Amino acid sequence: MFVYSAGSQSVKRTVQMADESGQNNLLFTFADKQAQQCARHFCAQPQRNLIIDSGAYSTWSREEEIDLDEYIRFCGEILAIKKCNVEFISLDVSLGSKEDGFVPDEYKVEEACEKGWSNYTKLRAAGIPVIPVFHQFEDFDWLHRMAKDTKYISVSPRKRVVSQDLKIEWLGKVFSEVGLDVKIHGLGISSSETLESFPFYSVDSSTWLESSKGTFRYFDGRQAVCLSSDEWRTTSEEHRWDDGTDAVAEARETYVPQGQGGNYHFMKRALEADVRLQRFLSALWDERGIRSGTTSPDEISDEANYHLSLSADIYKEAKAAGGWRAVAARRGLDPSYVQWAINLATQTAQWRAYRGGETQPEWLFDQLGWGRWNGQKSFREYYTPNLAR
Repeated sequence: MFVYSAGSQSVKRTVQMADESGQNNLLFTFADKQAQQCARHFCAQPQRNLIIDSGAYSTWSREEEIDLDEYIRFCGEILAIKKCNVEFISLDVSLGSKEDGFVPDEYKVEEACEKGWSNYTKLRAAGIPVIPVFHQFEDFDWLHRMAKDTKYISVSPRKRVVSQDLKIEWLGKVFSEVGLDVKIHGLGISSSETLESFPFYSVDSSTWLESSKGTFRYFDGRQAVCLSSDEWRTTSEEHRWDDGTDAVAEARETYVPQGQGGNYHFMKRALEADVRLQRFLSALWDERGIRSGTTSPDEISDEANYHLSLSADIYKEAKAAGGWRAVAARRGLDPSYVQWAINLATQTAQWRAYRGGETQPEWLFDQLGWGRWNGQKSFREYYTPNLAR
């Protein structure tokens, strides 16, 4: 799974942070002049891996519009000078507005889909190899149309007024409809729950930019964790990177107040968290039989390998014991960690069964959509996959 860091600073600053963090997967938006400059600079560097986004969501939230012809010209310019892999996101049409509380009007959804498809076909006709965008609340006939036309689709869960459970349920249906023959890019998706549940080919997130305001982001061996400035200033809890580095001590020692040069170190380390997260997710999906090709085994940290191995052991123990509480007590582990480990290993078993032809895709994705942790149910009732279904 490719994890792209979305957003930019100045060209010089972004290059320096990318080089020092090792993050070569970057997304730049056409909706920002500074990001355009970064795109021109980075696309000429062979080691990079870029996505150019139209910026439709950003301009929609500001109640502005992107000019399609200008976006076509910019994409053409990038194609003419690029020396690395560059993907382009089509100019889509977001649903809803401030006027209606960002809730999409069902009568306007089809109109937005038609406009988005028109933009997609015009970009393709202009020689731009763009990725179409499928939004939550759109009719799945549009997803099927996209899958017939291209093997790389981006999906956009609703950012407002929709619960995480409904987003997960919707993503389960998306993957069940297109299967694994189509590559899926998740727009603005950073939830560990989501990334561990679904085999995205790529995702992007601008979370690292929050570090400029004092949020410290680190990778603990299984997920990227964000500590607000209040949290890292006052916490007495232990927070460590996957290499053992004390994240709280690092934040306290390296923080630069706003207006005094910016939090360069915070942002650089946040980019590094994205790099380490990608390695973990790639190893996880390799175990499930979904080869990502993005990470070699020797790049995975000992801590990340430890979590993957421990989750499998906990899953076996819980199956034998018939419950998770005994395992948590015997091992002296936080119940929330045991919950995570069982979820992870359960899904790995489900994916392996699916890849082995023992289950149907509809059943698998239904389990992924609804099969999250529920402490009120027994382990055997909730977690043991019924592979005969």
